[in-house]
Formats: sequence, structure tokens, C-alpha cells
Amino acid sequence: MRLEIHLKRLISLLPSLDTLTRQFELTESPAFYRLFVRNYFSPHESSAAQSREFARWNQDIPINTASLKYSCRELTSCAASLNVNIGNIIREEDFHLLEYEVSDRTEYIPPRPCVCTIIAGDEEELYLPDRLLPCLDYIEKQGLRLAGDPFTSMLIVAGTPQGRVRFDEAWFPVEEVVKTPGQAEEVP
Repeated sequence: MRLEIHLKRLISLLPSLDTLTRQFELTESPAFYRLFVRNYFSPHESSAAQSREFARWNQDIPINTASLKYSCRELTSCAASLNVNIGNIIREEDFHLLEYEVSDRTEYIPPRPCVCTIIAGDEEELYLPDRLLPCLDYIEKQGLRLAGDPFTSMLIVAGTPQGRVRFDEAWFPVEEVVKTPGQAEEVP
């Protein structure tokens, strides 16, 4: 049943992925659990227990999916490349339904105000901030600011004549920019 729900949602998104990369929605994110696997610029090393945990998560794809987490600190420092946190992500209700266990590599991500969008980019260049810039620009234009690490849930990797494009649903935690008394208004 849960697998069918996730597949139907994915199938409903596929025809409009290109359009959705230019749409943004201010919403509350669902609650998630996320499994850390490795950082982009680090080797994939794991103990036997960690390998079993990773295999357990992978057996339930697409109920849980590949996930990226970008450092808010790196993004706001205008870094040219990002040491992306690579892992898997699953909605809280599925985590409990499938009886996953919390470990030192799992993180609970509570619901919070986010800008949600679809991001796309070259599958081999996940470390470049370019794919995140349209949403970061939108956040700034809305009088918001990044309030945490953006994270994603992979939808699909599509082959094109130019290469392989990865599409992810992304949540950017945000908060309103609070102006102090006497602070000048920004001119658009």
C-alpha cells in the first residue's frame, strides 16, 4: 500500500518536472528521518553494522529515497563547491510503519516552514551550488532567509543527450527577515 502511494505520487510529478523546477511553494515540510551515508568529497567507508543499515534502507526504495543535504553555512558563504551530505530520506510515518531503528547515523527532521521546489542538475555535479540558486533567489525576493540546511528527496535521474539530469524535491528551511528599527528598506 505505501509503495503504491509513493509510486502514484512520483508518476503524477513526472510529466511536469521541467515546469516544477521554476515553481516555489512556502509550506510546512513533512517530518522526515534521514540516514547519513557519506559526504560528497569523502570516501564511502562503513562498518558491517552500517552496511546492514544502509542495505535495509535501500530495500524499501522508493518509499525512502536518495537524499542530499546542503550546509546552510556553505551556501551563505558563497562557496564555489559544496561538500554535500549524501544519504537516504523517509517520511516519519513510513519510518515507524516499516519499523526502522534510530542509530547514530539517523537524524530526525521535524516539520518546519520551508520553500519547497524541484531542483535539477547534472547528476555528476551535485556539489555545485548552481542548481540551488533559483530557490535561494526566490527566498531573498520574498523577504525570507535560509534558516537551516536545505535537504532533498530524489525523484528520478533522466538521461538526456547532454547527460544525466537528477531531479530532486527540495525543502529550504526559511524564516522571515526581521528589520530592526531604523534599518533602511531594501530597494528591489
